[in-house]
Amino acid sequence: MQNSSNPFLRINELLDFLELKDVPGIDFSSDFPMRVPLSYAKKMQKGNPDDPLLRQVLPTLQEKIESEGFLKDPVGDTLAQKENGILQKYKHRILLIAGNTCSVRCRFCFRRNSKLLMPSNLPILLQEYLEKDSSIKEIIFSGGDPFMTPISVIEELIKKAIPAKAVRTIRFHTRVPITEPELAKTYLPLFEKYSERFHFVLVLHANHAQEISNETTNLLKQFQNANVLLLNQSTLLKGVNDSAETLAELSHTLFENGVLPYYLHLLDKAQGTAHFEVNEQDAKKIYHKLLTLLPGYLVPKMVRENQGEKSKTPVF
Repeated sequence: MQNSSNPFLRINELLDFLELKDVPGIDFSSDFPMRVPLSYAKKMQKGNPDDPLLRQVLPTLQEKIESEGFLKDPVGDTLAQKENGILQKYKHRILLIAGNTCSVRCRFCFRRNSKLLMPSNLPILLQEYLEKDSSIKEIIFSGGDPFMTPISVIEELIKKAIPAKAVRTIRFHTRVPITEPELAKTYLPLFEKYSERFHFVLVLHANHAQEISNETTNLLKQFQNANVLLLNQSTLLKGVNDSAETLAELSHTLFENGVLPYYLHLLDKAQGTAHFEVNEQDAKKIYHKLLTLLPGYLVPKMVRENQGEKSKTPVF
């Protein structure tokens, strides 16, 4: 039996857990190996090979198809790297590669081919960067996933931002509250400890309402009580959430849990992800219908990230 503290790393073990046999098109030799926490797998419907959560994490042979316009670095992370582990694409904000691993390996990940890693001296590099650029107002912790990085390292990075008077907001982008809520809970004291100095923002990445379990609900209440602003970003994915009704259900579920929908991303065209793409024309039709199903404050902004642009590009 799978230990609750260990993820599924072998495809056959995950399929056995889900009571699935003879699933076609699986890639058992992917260069981007599978990782699925037990707590996430428990949210999947057993016996259903088309489960929307399973589709996000199961390696398939479609990933080996080379498609025109799909790149190893689709959003220009490499060009945006100002220092080792520090990216800046937009004014007044920097992004830290504050993690080398993820709780779950999403098959549509735009960094699935990335070689960017968190350097061991990132705290020093951050301190030096903030000392020479006093215009930075917000620091974004990304990765990998920052909630997979030792708490002591994350706290050291936060401490390096304290002397920078312009920095008022620290934002975390993480899937861990969705995939491993018990692990995410261990980071809560950091937000409480430094809440008087910084505004903390937690951006989740849920693509489907099925991902919000009771454990995640309880965790999000605790983050709310710590005065953390909770947002969510999703990616529009073929076969996962490519209908207005599915997206509306997600928005309602998020709001019931104190989370505001933030972004709905069109797929970043990373090599190996073309089978997830919803073309822009169809995406607009879905979005226009979504506008009729939700109040404005529950409609995420549909955007595309274009390399070299000074902001996300709205798609209407």
